[in-house]
Amino acid sequence: MNKTALRTLYRQKRNALSSLQIEELQKQMEQQFSVIDTSEISVAHVFLPIQKYREVNTWPLIKKLWSNQIIVATSTTHFESKSMRHWSINSETTYTTNSLGILEPRRSQEVSSEDIDMVFVPLFCFDQNGHRVGYGQGFYDRFLDSCRDDCRFVGLSFFDLGPDIEGLSKHDISLHQCITPTKIYNF
Repeated sequence: MNKTALRTLYRQKRNALSSLQIEELQKQMEQQFSVIDTSEISVAHVFLPIQKYREVNTWPLIKKLWSNQIIVATSTTHFESKSMRHWSINSETTYTTNSLGILEPRRSQEVSSEDIDMVFVPLFCFDQNGHRVGYGQGFYDRFLDSCRDDCRFVGLSFFDLGPDIEGLSKHDISLHQCITPTKIYNF
């Protein structure tokens, strides 16, 4: 299936989840977070969840990373340039909400994409080759392209493996892993 059709399908699937289903899936995701190997990670980038889009709640993951003494970074989005800047966050960080309802840190230390060891990536769905369908603006593909070659890209999804994604471009960046409530996929 092409990315547009998959984006529509998985947006509908996510919107169809009841609050009770999301709560159960989130509990399972948190169990998966507990087995992530972070032994060689100093800096991890984690997206902050957009609740109205029913994204995976990443706050338990962020707290796990903090407890392991890992620096956690997140982004501010610059829509005009279609780029992101990355900032360290901690339990004292304050946030503002941008025009799309995304939490963004107010004051923080900037983090270079070159310093990031692992990126947790939002997505709608993924396939057996680690290709993913996101929101379609290319923000994460540009960001991932700026990371070091040894940086690991890990998707987070409430849904297991989807159909092969058609219509990929040379700018699409593949995942190394994807975490779902039932399994961690390696590519």
